[in-house]
Amino acid sequence: MMGEEEDQAKEGGGGGKEEENEENETFNKNDDDDDDRSSKEYHEKWSKFTEEEMQKIQLEEAELKREMEKLSVANELEKKTKKAQEEKKRMLREAKERWEHTEEKEMSRRVTIENETEVTRAIRAEELEQNSKSLHFREVAKCSYEIKKCAKPIKIFIESAKDTTISCAGTVKTSTMEIWNCSNCEITFESGAASTKTTQIDECENVTLLFPSRDTIGSIYHATTSGLSLVFTDESMLDGKNIHVVDVDDNDFRELQKKEENEEENNNGGGSSSNSRVRQHVTRFVNGKILTERVIRGKDEFPTTARELNANSVEEAEAKAKEERRAANKAKGNEAFKSGDYGSAIAHYELSLQDTELDSDKSIVHSNRAACFLKLGRLEEALKEAERSVSLDKKNVKGNFRVGLALHALKRYGEAVKALEKAQSLEKKKQNKDIENAIRMAEFMGRKQAAETSA
Repeated sequence: MMGEEEDQAKEGGGGGKEEENEENETFNKNDDDDDDRSSKEYHEKWSKFTEEEMQKIQLEEAELKREMEKLSVANELEKKTKKAQEEKKRMLREAKERWEHTEEKEMSRRVTIENETEVTRAIRAEELEQNSKSLHFREVAKCSYEIKKCAKPIKIFIESAKDTTISCAGTVKTSTMEIWNCSNCEITFESGAASTKTTQIDECENVTLLFPSRDTIGSIYHATTSGLSLVFTDESMLDGKNIHVVDVDDNDFRELQKKEENEEENNNGGGSSSNSRVRQHVTRFVNGKILTERVIRGKDEFPTTARELNANSVEEAEAKAKEERRAANKAKGNEAFKSGDYGSAIAHYELSLQDTELDSDKSIVHSNRAACFLKLGRLEEALKEAERSVSLDKKNVKGNFRVGLALHALKRYGEAVKALEKAQSLEKKKQNKDIENAIRMAEFMGRKQAAETSA
């Protein structure tokens, strides 16, 4: 019996193992239906799937990084623009303070006689604080002033005077007088010592200067002035030969008025004003006669004449001087820009424009001015200068580029993209990274702006 039970047990045990093997075979078979995880094919399949997913993630991360970088650059640009605007305000405030301080200091050195009508009086040394001040006549009418011999002003200024006479017996320490915006005025120099060696007259009508003799007139610089007369008191008045009428500025004055009217009309129509220099003349006593000549200023702005330059003609001398001034002022503008003095650069470029003839050259200078205004955060002015540059030369790459930059800074992104694409199409290199980056940035900011607007 025991033997039978053992045999049965053995048989039973054997049967259990067979059942277990059958179950394992079934499990493995079902596993194979879902891919055998121990197989080579399984691992290759999942390796490929993982690689593709990682590539997608990397691409998404790269795109996110680019967008974040763009956003960072945009934020940085906004910060720089804001900083530039704050810097501009600070510079303007400081410049105003300096000007006010200088003006206040200058005016403190003057004794000003102003807003008087039908007054007759003498001016003595005490009024000039013992001759330590300049003398300034301003907005006086129908008056008569006598500067006594004891009075020795540092300098004489006559501004906006009408129907007024001034006689000067005292010596002017700097031997300089400035007269502007005056009409029907008469100034008498009582002696050679009292006569000024340099007299500047601008925008006046019917001004008469009386000198003791022809050789005491010094140098009289005049511009946009009509009816200027010189009278010599040591000569007979009977035949009128003691009067010399300077009439060369009559035509200049009318030309200037006509030009200003044309410029005003052009500006109303969207045009740009001219930057031409006002013609200036100098009248002197040369080789025994009164001689009036066109003033020519070279790159150092020192006043001279064609005769003194030994030029064949005024036109030749002026053309040479004009080119010297143009090149010198443009170079000064470039140097100022490089040093970060954008205000000075703008001023020098403006002076260069006054002597620039070719539209292509003007376009370059306007583009340079646009760059200065961009640096200062003066965006509307930057856009105006850049657009002026392009209007003068449509193929100016930098002009078009700066139109785009100005529009971008003004958050007019759609227009900015068009301007930048125009610059890119004109670029000979075809691959200008600055322009390409600017286009991408404008496109990105445009999308961002559109999303914010629709949100």
